[in-house]
Amino acid sequence: MFGYQGHDRAQPVAQLTTVPTEAQRQGDFSALLALGSHYQIYDPFTTVPFGPSPFRRDPLPGDIIPASRIDGTAKKILSYYPKANPAGTADGLQNHSILVPKTQVLKQPVLRADHVFSDEQRMIARYSHSSFRGPFDKYVPGSDVRGRIRARPHRGVAWDNVFVLSSHTVPNVRYDFTWFQEYQSFDNIGRSLAAFGFPDALLRELDPGGVSFPQIVVSGLLQLGNDGGFKRANYTHSLLSVVNWVQADHSFRVGADLRLLYENAKNHGNFSPGLDFAETYTCGSFDNSPVAPAGQGLASFLFGVPTGGWVDLNDSRAESSGFYSVFLQDDWRITTTPRLISDFAGNTRARLRNGTTGALETLTSNQ
Repeated sequence: MFGYQGHDRAQPVAQLTTVPTEAQRQGDFSALLALGSHYQIYDPFTTVPFGPSPFRRDPLPGDIIPASRIDGTAKKILSYYPKANPAGTADGLQNHSILVPKTQVLKQPVLRADHVFSDEQRMIARYSHSSFRGPFDKYVPGSDVRGRIRARPHRGVAWDNVFVLSSHTVPNVRYDFTWFQEYQSFDNIGRSLAAFGFPDALLRELDPGGVSFPQIVVSGLLQLGNDGGFKRANYTHSLLSVVNWVQADHSFRVGADLRLLYENAKNHGNFSPGLDFAETYTCGSFDNSPVAPAGQGLASFLFGVPTGGWVDLNDSRAESSGFYSVFLQDDWRITTTPRLISDFAGNTRARLRNGTTGALETLTSNQ
């Protein structure tokens, strides 16, 4: 017997995000300042202690970052942002349209074979297979800076054999093996980080299997990069053996159920450096001043001043457990109950018709 099930799904995705404008890529935010003074960007390197407020900083002249002050690593990463396609809002928000489908493909074949070797032996063998795979988040056309793959492959085999040793004894042995894996990977796994200017001391600590494009989160903009993904694998062995034995009025079943379960997992987490750039050091005049609707987070990025950052160093893990059990069952047929009850009831009625009043007959009549 062969069976197959497939489930293919494509879900349309349409959304608007924000990417740097051409002027902003050069450090020029003057178009924002023209919309109002609340778009003023402040120079993080002019921060000084100030009276009742912990700190204050000076406004950036004309909302323009001089080319000489744009961080070198920021320049390299900036080139990976896609270009704006719609005009967006007046302050440059929602200027990148994403139109990519989320596809998910599931394939599940199953194969079973039944074979009778003789009157004393028959076998069942089965193989099952499942393959699920879905690419997601391909938000930057022609680039691997975004792109996620999620998969759940599965394999399973089973073997069942029945032996007829005699008219009284029939053993049955069954073995199952199941393998299931779930993993998440990204298009940019294995990317070299040397070109971004990270120190060699950091790069030597990183596992190449989990290195990806650094996760860059700039306030209000499309995220670049991702973490290192994860992988989990589960294995299960199962052995079930049952002996059926019939002897006179007894039907015995004795057996054992043995199982071994294993799990191996590795979660890389944010193995490549993750960096956040918010408005913390570019808002002002004081450090507790309200932030601008746009521009200040990107300015922090161009200045090379992150507001947060981290690297995960996670170990792999492995665990196992066992399940062992035995059982004994006895079905004991004491007698052929329906025949005895019928005969007993008939004899009782006959005695009553003949006037018999023995203690047993009287008790039976009352019942």
